[in-house]
Amino acid sequence: MPVKLIINADDFGFSPGVNRGIIECIERGYLKSATIMVNTPGANEALEYARGHPELGFGLHFNIGWGRPVCGRAPSISGSDGAFLRPRRLIPRILAHAVDPDDVAREAAAQIQRCLEAGVKLTHIDSHQHFHVFRPVYEGLLKAASVHGIRSFRLPMDILTRESRSSWKARLLRVLSRGLASRLKQDGLWHPDRFYGSAMMGAAFTRHHLASVIRGMPAQTTVEVMVHPGRPEPDFRKIDPYVEWREVEIEVLGSAEIREAIDASGAIVSDFRAL
Repeated sequence: MPVKLIINADDFGFSPGVNRGIIECIERGYLKSATIMVNTPGANEALEYARGHPELGFGLHFNIGWGRPVCGRAPSISGSDGAFLRPRRLIPRILAHAVDPDDVAREAAAQIQRCLEAGVKLTHIDSHQHFHVFRPVYEGLLKAASVHGIRSFRLPMDILTRESRSSWKARLLRVLSRGLASRLKQDGLWHPDRFYGSAMMGAAFTRHHLASVIRGMPAQTTVEVMVHPGRPEPDFRKIDPYVEWREVEIEVLGSAEIREAIDASGAIVSDFRAL
């Protein structure tokens, strides 16, 4: 059985520029999966595009780290202004067991419902900044997902390569993901066998690095590669520190070297419905 390669674009709906970059990658033919943010400036465009392309796989990029709740009110994950707490305030609250899983579940249900009302059938769920590695977020997310039969999640446990071993973020996520891996197995949920993501962002996202990952995929596995393509927008530079790298990712993904590596591997480029 050939390798099933899922190249998933996060942040679909984040902004018009990010949407342009993701759609460009889709139209070039090497991207068949993306996860949608529904409470961000480009959400309506992303949902409309997803509704019109049922041949592709679209999941929810569950977002509680930026913007405002779709459900209207979620006190334990929001500030006095009603907006979501920024990560530097939300993470300590999670660690202090001050986040109510019911708030998360209510918000997750609202975000899922927005996708369904737009005519988008969700293939899976991941989360902005991987907040679902934390137990109260996972529990709330699972509660909402179960209602709609969504059984595939991202497990952001990076496979570290020689080029990415120095990534402290990937190492931290590996530790945090151990508990998530146990919970996914216990709850009978699906996830790809291998994940390449945080350790490949920024300067580590090169043609050589990605091609070596593709060439090294073990037989009979499903592999997720997380990507963040996009086109720059002056108005979003202050809230999107990754903006310069988004264009780099477009060029890497569209390069002949990557296409040749995929063809040589015999991998089937797919989405989470392949699980």
